[in-house]
Amino acid sequence: MDRDLLYAAARVPGSDRVVRLARDLSAVEAELRQPQRTFWLVALGLGAAGVILATLAARGLARPLRELTEAAGRIEAGDLSARVYPRGADEVAVLGHAFNRMAERLGETLQRSEAQAARLTAVLEGMNEGVVAVDAQERISFLNGAARAILGLEPEVEVRGRRVYELVREPRILGLLQAAGSGRGTAEAEIAHDGPPRRLVQVHAAPVGEGPAGVILVLRDMSRLRRLEQMRTDFVSNVSHELRTPLASIAAAVENLDDDATRADAEDGPRFVQMIQRNLRRLEALLDDILALSRLESRPETLPREPCDLAPLVRTATDELAERARQAEVELAVRTGPCRIMGDESTLRRVVDNLVVNAIAYTPRGGRVDVVLEPREGAAVLTVADTGIGISEEDRDRIFERFYRVDKARSRSAGGTGLGLAIVKHAVGLHGGTVEVESRLAKGSTFTVRIPLATEKETTS
Repeated sequence: MDRDLLYAAARVPGSDRVVRLARDLSAVEAELRQPQRTFWLVALGLGAAGVILATLAARGLARPLRELTEAAGRIEAGDLSARVYPRGADEVAVLGHAFNRMAERLGETLQRSEAQAARLTAVLEGMNEGVVAVDAQERISFLNGAARAILGLEPEVEVRGRRVYELVREPRILGLLQAAGSGRGTAEAEIAHDGPPRRLVQVHAAPVGEGPAGVILVLRDMSRLRRLEQMRTDFVSNVSHELRTPLASIAAAVENLDDDATRADAEDGPRFVQMIQRNLRRLEALLDDILALSRLESRPETLPREPCDLAPLVRTATDELAERARQAEVELAVRTGPCRIMGDESTLRRVVDNLVVNAIAYTPRGGRVDVVLEPREGAAVLTVADTGIGISEEDRDRIFERFYRVDKARSRSAGGTGLGLAIVKHAVGLHGGTVEVESRLAKGSTFTVRIPLATEKETTS
């Protein structure tokens, strides 16, 4: 029959007959295949459901992980405000909350660090000493304003990241930098740094850390201190010289008067007495100027400040100096306007006297001195202009120094002490003003004093 059959045979009880049954196996196989088909269908269904559930679970896990990754990338780029928003209470949500706390603490730490760095930068920028921070490769990481001024670097010059030798051409500074950076400890020297302007700079180089490392350079401009020391030395020397000259003249006159032969000479006696009187007046003027300058420099708080009008003060001073101008054959012209200021009349009178006396002394016969006082732009402006010998540019920078004279012979013959313009500068400065000079050789000079006018509240209080 060309079919698979299942046979079964059994004897019939009580007989010799046999009953044989046959069944087509295709029906059996169909029955057997039915559970298997069901199993595979169920298995496929469960597999598909598992895949779908796994996909959904993966997507639910990937989203917060992707948010964490993106937030971490933003923080790495410097955006510390980046946060994630976890949902649920699983491990990924716990990780998200921990990430947010970490970002907050990182932001707080960075804010504190930036505040400390800002305070440190403000302190360093406010220092009079120059500070330069250099790394191990001799590249500049920080340089304050004082260091720029000392090294002659313009504000717009970019220095961060550049090597020191690109900006500083002073080999001795580079030598100190290398000595400190090589681990040999601190190094210090006083160096004359070519400008402009030329400066005397004290350089202190200290290593940062041990071994080859970065270096901190501290630059201190010693030019002003050395000038002050030199001025102090010159002051003592000049005072000694200024005192010695009249004292020597007085001693010589006294010695001649004490001589019997000279004492009998009726003509020489009065001459020596006049010499003594003249030199005593010179000493008195010198000591008076020294005391006035000392008072202005050392005790400025004792200077009284009261409302006063400069116009009558200037007119009184020029009236009293008119005779001196007439004797010197110098025309003295005065023009004043009301200018009320707060100040000390005696000190201001000394300012006017010194400027006008100087103008007369340095103006040749037939010349002219113009004194003008007028209110201008909220200030009392006093100008004293002459047609005298003028002042060279070199001397112009030093005329306000004590005992400095443009023409020493002319100044001494006129009885000057060399302190007049120094007193003018200090006195005007104590009144909140300024003094300037413009001059051309053989053409004359113009001194301009500006002092703030008194306010209505000051004059009525």
